[in-house]
Amino acid sequence: MSKVIDIKKGAAYTFKVSYISPVWRKLRLNGNRPLADLQRAISAAFDLDEAIPYTFSFEGNDLDEEEAARMFLSDMELSPRCKFRYIPEIPGLGKAPFTVLFEGNARPVSEEFLLLGGKGSMKIHTPKTEEDEIFGDLNEEPFAALEMVLGGGGLIEEEWNWAQEDMRFTQDLLKVSLSGLPVFTLEECLSRCTFDELKNMAQIQQLGVALNAPKEELVKALCAWIPTDFQRRLPHLFPEDVTLLDLALEDQWIPSQEFAGCDFFFREAGFVFLFSSGSRFKPVLPNELKQLYEEAIDNGLFNRLKRNQKLGIYAEALTNLYGIYGAGQLAEVWNRYNPKDPMSYEEASAMLAEMEDILVCYWYENGYAISDYFQDPGEVRVFLDIAGNKPYYMPTEDELERYSTTEFDMESPYAQRLELAVSLLARTTPRRKWREDELLVLLMEGALFQLKFEDILPDLKSIEFFAENEDCEELREVYELYAENARSWLLRGHRPTDEIREVKPAEKKKSILRLIPGGKK
Repeated sequence: MSKVIDIKKGAAYTFKVSYISPVWRKLRLNGNRPLADLQRAISAAFDLDEAIPYTFSFEGNDLDEEEAARMFLSDMELSPRCKFRYIPEIPGLGKAPFTVLFEGNARPVSEEFLLLGGKGSMKIHTPKTEEDEIFGDLNEEPFAALEMVLGGGGLIEEEWNWAQEDMRFTQDLLKVSLSGLPVFTLEECLSRCTFDELKNMAQIQQLGVALNAPKEELVKALCAWIPTDFQRRLPHLFPEDVTLLDLALEDQWIPSQEFAGCDFFFREAGFVFLFSSGSRFKPVLPNELKQLYEEAIDNGLFNRLKRNQKLGIYAEALTNLYGIYGAGQLAEVWNRYNPKDPMSYEEASAMLAEMEDILVCYWYENGYAISDYFQDPGEVRVFLDIAGNKPYYMPTEDELERYSTTEFDMESPYAQRLELAVSLLARTTPRRKWREDELLVLLMEGALFQLKFEDILPDLKSIEFFAENEDCEELREVYELYAENARSWLLRGHRPTDEIREVKPAEKKKSILRLIPGGKK
């Protein structure tokens, strides 16, 4: 990128400008340019507004904008490898220091500046709506957010305090890491764990061994069971599990950022062990499990994984869309979109039973996948009695992907209007701000069960979002519009506007209230 203007040629100065060291740009300017032009180049290179206030801190002196306009680079008497700081005041972030490293002189350039290269990118997101402009100063946290893409698209963070977040992540890794030189057998790895870690593994693996048993006994029991459980889970690995296993196969010491996105259930379950050298980590897949993993790969594991991962998405999506559904519905939806790979009722039932403790979003009983929202068979009977024999809604493939991560209808304009209304209400007082997510969940759960606003209002007041006599009419209007256009569990995933519903006796409709947190009547 360059901006060409007609200026006098002169010696070129090369600078490496860094924001939280992984994100940097290398710039080249003529030495006869003022320091203010370096600020303009940095702003362009990092996609910042060049009109924001700033200072340069150089050899203990702070230079403001006027002084930067008068100070020429050639007058600063810079020596190679010397550093100074550029400190812009970014809206929502405050003062954000950049480190400027002078790398020396180079051949002359005729451009205003050259962007020679860099790593990562960052953008500042500012309020975009009138409501945001009005309520932005009421947020307890900075409204603007910093987005960085590090290492050419490797790790993505959406926190303005990325450096602190990275430090916390490294500390979390250290907590689950073993010290000392790596060991490679399962027994050796387990023996290096603490007694509390072994007890936690035994609970996760549901071993029939006393948790106050001697450490040697726990190690022996885990050594006998973990390979069996690992082999059972192999066909149902999630992508993040494969990432962690592949890192373990590389046999290298790895910086903490490489583990972003990994699921550390495998560490807690005793499948993968982390060893730490302080700043780098070495994941170890014990020899016994490594052999099982490599044999599974040779026998077509990744072909099975592709199918099973897709099945897992379907199972989670249908759980979130219906609340409760039969194995036959999974087979029907699967066969609609995968006609060349048909599935029978028996296979669907077996897969739901097999994935039950892996997906953990449902429990499986008597041919039904039942959302873990339901606590006991009595609640299931209430639900099925009210839902009756309504036909299931057939989701699109896009909806299957979307509902695999949420049970709420978040995409419609009615949902966005409800979310905005709750957000604006929450910003009016700190007390409400802390309850914002809780309120939104209560309202959307109410829509799943087609509850009226009056049915939910006591719960809204119980979480102290509304005062006893406070007017809630505006929120009522937005909620009722959302509920009439949201997919409902009681309607088998249909919206109220999709079909003519059978009218149920009022007492049956009321009985569903006990399924809502705080809604027992």
